[in-house]
Amino acid sequence: MKRRKWDPKTKALIIVQGLKGKPVSEICLEHQISQAQYYQWRDQFLANAHQVFTENDKKEEKLNRENTRLRKIIGDLTVEFKNRRVAGMRKESASTRERNLPVVGRIKQIKTEHPFWGYRRMWAYLRYVDELEINKKRVLRLMQRHDLLVKPDTKLKAKRTAGRSKPRPEHPNQWWGIDMTKVMVSGFGWMYITVGLDWYTKKIVGYYAGIQCCGKHWLEALDEAVNRQFPDGVREHGLCLMSDNGSQPTSVGFMKSCRELGIHQAFTSYNNPKENADTERVFRTMKEELLWLREWTSPFELTDALQVWIPCYNGSYLHSALGYKLLNKFEEEYENNQLTLLATP
Repeated sequence: MKRRKWDPKTKALIIVQGLKGKPVSEICLEHQISQAQYYQWRDQFLANAHQVFTENDKKEEKLNRENTRLRKIIGDLTVEFKNRRVAGMRKESASTRERNLPVVGRIKQIKTEHPFWGYRRMWAYLRYVDELEINKKRVLRLMQRHDLLVKPDTKLKAKRTAGRSKPRPEHPNQWWGIDMTKVMVSGFGWMYITVGLDWYTKKIVGYYAGIQCCGKHWLEALDEAVNRQFPDGVREHGLCLMSDNGSQPTSVGFMKSCRELGIHQAFTSYNNPKENADTERVFRTMKEELLWLREWTSPFELTDALQVWIPCYNGSYLHSALGYKLLNKFEEEYENNQLTLLATP
């Protein structure tokens, strides 16, 4: 999607449309924004809406009180800082160590599954997945102090025993997987295909195909999926998203958008890459039934073929894991069964 500048009035009008009940997917399509962007604006709007009704004199009085309070705080901090410098208080206090214990424990827990993560990626995970208010400097300091940074000469022996079991969804749109593959286009170069898969129905819910494969392109596939599967908005549906440890799903932009959407991210552990096997398996089907059957000479030709093949896959593929039922039909039967259960007194 093309980036453009939005004025506050237009943002407010867009948010009001959603608050009045217009489907989120329709709003996003009309204004060419993502659901993550919509939710970010809505949160800001609701958090600051009360300010519209505040009188100017009360605002000024409040600002004056705040300025006085801040000046006092700055003065107190200045004195405290000087006292600390004089006293040479560079060592960590007992209270600070106690406060850092849960954070260090969580970092160690994450490092057991992702031993090659540096402090930046660790910070992004703590900030946007665990939703912990923490800055990069603190994460770096704690990882340095506890010898948790990746050493240049680190050599780890592969562990073949899985440390945890693979999540098993109990209904559609509970667990999705996202992954990427590539195909060579003769005379052009690599084309990258990113796919979002519903693990329960085995249905491809969103995809992206292009000559690049950055975090924003993975977000295009994810945004297509949430608009299709959650037209009224994805938040508060408890969706979980499994991916590998690549640079795209662990990028700050991708993690931040998942947080805005209310999507919980999970990552395959280094000793158990099969945790995302469902998503990888659909690529094998795609290669066997489309990509490997011909020599591609044009990226546009490949993109057009994908636009035809993916709806056909969802509508006509008989999946063994579903008892050889059609993917769309399996999802439809589940929804009908749920409606029947709700209607039963």
